[in-house]
Amino acid sequence: MSGSRRVCFVCSSALHVKLFAPTIRRVASIGLLQPIIVSLDQFYLGIHGNVTAYAKELQLPAVIVNAGFGRGDQSGLMARIFAAQGTGIRSMVALLSEGRTGLVVLGNDTGHAERAVIRAARARGIQTLLVQDGFLFNQFSAGIFGTLKLILRRIWLAVGGDLIGWVPYGMGGCDAIAVHGIGWQKTICRGKRRATRRIVVTGHPALISPDDHLVIPIAGRDVLFFCSNFLSAYKDAAAHKDQIGEILALKKLLMVRYGENVSLHVKLHPADRLEDYAALTGLPGITLHKDAVLDDLIRKSWLCVTNISSVSLDCLVAGRVCLMSGISLKSASYSQLFARLPGTKFVTWDAFSCWLDQLDSIGGYARVLAMQGESLETWIGEPRQGGERLAALIDELASANAAKGHV
Repeated sequence: MSGSRRVCFVCSSALHVKLFAPTIRRVASIGLLQPIIVSLDQFYLGIHGNVTAYAKELQLPAVIVNAGFGRGDQSGLMARIFAAQGTGIRSMVALLSEGRTGLVVLGNDTGHAERAVIRAARARGIQTLLVQDGFLFNQFSAGIFGTLKLILRRIWLAVGGDLIGWVPYGMGGCDAIAVHGIGWQKTICRGKRRATRRIVVTGHPALISPDDHLVIPIAGRDVLFFCSNFLSAYKDAAAHKDQIGEILALKKLLMVRYGENVSLHVKLHPADRLEDYAALTGLPGITLHKDAVLDDLIRKSWLCVTNISSVSLDCLVAGRVCLMSGISLKSASYSQLFARLPGTKFVTWDAFSCWLDQLDSIGGYARVLAMQGESLETWIGEPRQGGERLAALIDELASANAAKGHV
């Protein structure tokens, strides 16, 4: 394998390790490419989960290396820029100069560290591939205001704004972008930059078909709520407070319906802090989870609830219904995002109770789960096919890079 071309999977978070894991295993099994996991743990220390630890836990057949970035998670803007564009980009150029690197794969292109990786790869003449890592929001509508917003953002990027920030997903300048389904293709096509030559529908690379013999837990026992990081990501204290209010209302409704035995588990976003949820700490029947394994929590739950998180895809694979709630999404921007996302939804507590009426029976639960799968079909592609298709695309791009003499 030492003479094989290297493919660098740049992971900003543990979720990216999970996203790339099936493809890494497939690439390694074929033996033509050597997968390398490039961890950005040092830059994102404490907010996105431990890439190195999770990759080792999954026992992935890949060498794990640290990108060598300075710490940027809690720093000011200028410190983050320096950590990424200074020490970070020099470290990445050196890393990519080792061996025969054929391709750089990323799950995100919006952060300072990720954009530094893209610039380093471009400096070495190595192609970059962005793989969709969650739900995408169409920030540039087809109307005049959306078009004007897109034009202004492109001007911003053209004059070097990407060194500072405010880069929408898919506009980081990767050579190719892989999306889960055709439903996302138009979103990416509208905003992509000139450097992006290809947008390929591969299907979700980490999803498999749910087991045909799923065991559904007892109705009403364990409910799992996935929080969005309104506070840590958007500095939106009002939305964060509204989300906590929704969690409290959800707990009250569940207790009235199912009694004191119901347990509400609240999974914090990896970027959130436990102290931000002090209003929920110690309340009877509510358990906060900061670092718990996502898949384990889902499998132990009867029902999952979220607002704008792509975790509904993970729930579908585990055979768990995930209802998307618009209860606490009061701002126009969040409401618009919620309306455009796929999934089984509710916007009132009466509508939520109607869902529960169906979910209380095994047959009803199975019907809602099937409905959930149908609502996501256009957006995620065929289960089991995504990892294989992404691996084939990676091999194609790495081979093309080798033919140009860049490895």
